[in-house]
This record gives sequence, structure tokens and C-alpha cells, in this order.
Amino acid sequence: MMANVKSLILHELRSHSKMAPDNLGETLLDPRALPLNWKTDLQLAKIYAATICQPAAISAYLHFAAQEAKAILQTHWSAVDALAAALEGRQTLDGVTVDSIIAKAVQQDALELEWRRRQRRRDATERATIFLENCAVSKACF
Repeated sequence: MMANVKSLILHELRSHSKMAPDNLGETLLDPRALPLNWKTDLQLAKIYAATICQPAAISAYLHFAAQEAKAILQTHWSAVDALAAALEGRQTLDGVTVDSIIAKAVQQDALELEWRRRQRRRDATERATIFLENCAVSKACF
């Protein structure tokens, strides 16, 4: 059930942006899943691209858009997961709730990033202390 909800969320994100052709969202969630209306999405993306690109550049533009969409989704995957979980339980969410869920996911990501940064700092300090202790014993470092 969760994969279906996630697929629907990503399908809607992709449909509204008109920037991510093919079955990008579904592929990120489940490479075995059948894409939802991907032909329509691709046709709409091509129409949009044709309004801002020369015909020879449409393919490159769509490839660029797909890579950008993939990077954005991967970067913010915790927010997609959190929204999918909330939708699975409630079926509908208002804008304030969506904003709150995304804010909590972003905050959690920031906390985890800070924790990892502090852990790396502690590890470096520990290695430096060991190095200095070894230098003091061998008197060969300085």
C-alpha cells in the first residue's frame, strides 16, 4: 500500500511540474512498478519543452529535467516518505499539514547531518590525541 501511495505522490509531483518525463518517480520508488500515465507525461513534457527550446534541443532539455528531478527527489526523499506515510493514514492533507510534515522531515535531516558532523569531529579529535600520545612516547614527531 505504501508503495502505491508513494507512486501517486511522485506521479502528481511530476505531472504538475511537467519537468520530469518518463516514469522517473515510479522508478525511484520501485523499479519493477508499472509507470502511471507516463506516455501522457512524456507528451506534455515534450510540448512544454517545445515552447522554450529549439526542436534539436528538446531531448537534451528533457534529459536535463529528468536528472534535476531525480536529484531533487533523492535529496528530499525523507519528505516524500513522510508525506506518503501521512497520506496512507489520512488519505488527504491540507496545505498547513503538508508544510508541517515537510518542515519536520527537513529538520530531522538537518539534525542527522549535524550529528554526523559532530561525530566526525570527535573521531578526528580522538585520532589527533592518539597521534600526540604516540609522539610523546616516541619523541619522533616534532
